[in-house]
Amino acid sequence: MYGDPFGKSLCHAWGGSPVYLLGRYFMGLQPTTPGYATFTIHPHLSMFNELKCSLPLKNGSVHYHVHDGKIAIRTDRSGGTVITDSGMIELQPHQTVTIANN
Repeated sequence: MYGDPFGKSLCHAWGGSPVYLLGRYFMGLQPTTPGYATFTIHPHLSMFNELKCSLPLKNGSVHYHVHDGKIAIRTDRSGGTVITDSGMIELQPHQTVTIANN
């Protein structure tokens, strides 16, 4: 690295792990078909009082906003389903789904 033929950076994996963990386990974003053609969102955000986050998808994004004990989720494209304690909610493009932040 930087002119050293045997140098290497060990920071890449460590730097990427928090992003993966946040998206997968806190935001609950998981593909249900290859390439995120369809996906589920089962958020676990009760430890956050205030949060704004966007996660990229192929041909769009998922946007989260935690505020006042609620989670608002919006996506730019179809194919998503939000899983809650009381059931499943299909996401429509550019429409916000609001659920309780338990």
